[in-house]
Amino acid sequence: MLEPIFPLILFAIVATTTPGIATTLSTASGAQFGFRRSVPLLVGSAAGLATVTGAAAAGLAGLLLAVPSLQLAMKVTGSLYLVWLAIK
Repeated sequence: MLEPIFPLILFAIVATTTPGIATTLSTASGAQFGFRRSVPLLVGSAAGLATVTGAAAAGLAGLLLAVPSLQLAMKVTGSLYLVWLAIK
Protein backbone atom coordinates (compact mmCIF):
# COMPACT_ATOMS: atom_id res chain seq x y z
CA MET A 1 0.00 0.00 0.00
CA LEU A 2 2.75 2.50 0.89
CA GLU A 3 5.08 1.42 -1.90
CA PRO A 4 3.79 3.95 -4.49
CA ILE A 5 3.75 6.77 -1.93
CA PHE A 6 7.24 6.10 -0.50
CA PRO A 7 9.18 8.04 -3.20
CA LEU A 8 6.92 11.08 -2.69
CA ILE A 9 7.42 10.97 1.09
CA LEU A 10 11.17 10.59 0.62
CA PHE A 11 11.25 13.56 -1.78
CA ALA A 12 9.30 15.75 0.65
CA ILE A 13 11.61 14.83 3.54
CA VAL A 14 14.78 15.48 1.55
CA ALA A 15 13.44 18.73 0.07
CA THR A 16 12.46 20.12 3.45
CA THR A 17 15.47 19.05 5.51
CA THR A 18 18.42 19.82 3.23
CA PRO A 19 19.63 23.40 3.00
CA GLY A 20 19.03 25.02 -0.33
CA ILE A 21 18.46 28.40 -1.86
CA ALA A 22 15.21 28.94 0.07
CA THR A 23 16.98 28.31 3.37
CA THR A 24 19.83 30.65 2.47
CA LEU A 25 17.46 33.34 1.24
CA SER A 26 15.24 33.03 4.32
CA THR A 27 18.23 33.28 6.64
CA ALA A 28 19.56 36.36 4.87
CA SER A 29 16.13 37.98 4.81
CA GLY A 30 15.57 37.27 8.50
CA ALA A 31 18.96 38.72 9.40
CA GLN A 32 18.44 41.85 7.33
CA PHE A 33 14.72 42.56 7.74
CA GLY A 34 13.66 40.61 10.83
CA PHE A 35 11.26 37.74 11.26
CA ARG A 36 8.00 39.63 10.80
CA ARG A 37 8.97 41.16 7.45
CA SER A 38 10.36 37.81 6.25
CA VAL A 39 7.17 35.83 6.85
CA PRO A 40 5.82 36.42 3.28
CA LEU A 41 9.07 34.99 1.91
CA LEU A 42 8.76 31.95 4.17
CA VAL A 43 5.15 31.41 3.11
CA GLY A 44 6.11 31.73 -0.55
CA SER A 45 8.92 29.19 -0.15
CA ALA A 46 6.56 26.74 1.54
CA ALA A 47 3.94 27.26 -1.17
CA GLY A 48 6.55 26.67 -3.87
CA LEU A 49 7.69 23.45 -2.25
CA ALA A 50 4.08 22.32 -1.91
CA THR A 51 3.51 23.07 -5.60
CA VAL A 52 6.55 21.06 -6.69
CA THR A 53 5.54 18.18 -4.43
CA GLY A 54 1.98 18.31 -5.75
CA ALA A 55 3.22 18.24 -9.35
CA ALA A 56 5.39 15.24 -8.53
CA ALA A 57 2.44 13.52 -6.87
CA ALA A 58 0.22 14.25 -9.86
CA GLY A 59 2.67 12.48 -12.16
CA LEU A 60 3.94 15.47 -14.12
CA ALA A 61 7.18 13.65 -15.00
CA GLY A 62 5.22 10.78 -16.53
CA LEU A 63 3.14 13.22 -18.55
CA LEU A 64 6.25 15.00 -19.81
CA LEU A 65 7.79 11.68 -20.84
CA ALA A 66 4.60 10.67 -22.64
CA VAL A 67 4.21 13.98 -24.51
CA PRO A 68 7.63 15.25 -25.66
CA SER A 69 6.15 18.38 -27.26
CA LEU A 70 4.85 19.45 -23.85
CA GLN A 71 8.35 19.05 -22.46
CA LEU A 72 9.73 21.29 -25.21
CA ALA A 73 6.99 23.86 -24.58
CA MET A 74 7.87 23.95 -20.86
CA LYS A 75 11.57 24.41 -21.67
CA VAL A 76 10.85 27.27 -24.07
CA THR A 77 8.44 28.94 -21.65
CA GLY A 78 10.91 28.61 -18.76
CA SER A 79 13.75 29.97 -20.89
CA LEU A 80 11.68 32.95 -22.02
CA TYR A 81 10.74 33.67 -18.42
CA LEU A 82 14.40 33.63 -17.35
CA VAL A 83 15.31 35.97 -20.20
CA TRP A 84 12.49 38.30 -19.17
CA LEU A 85 13.76 38.27 -15.56
CA ALA A 86 17.30 39.02 -16.77
CA ILE A 87 16.11 41.99 -18.81
CA LYS A 88 14.12 43.43 -15.91
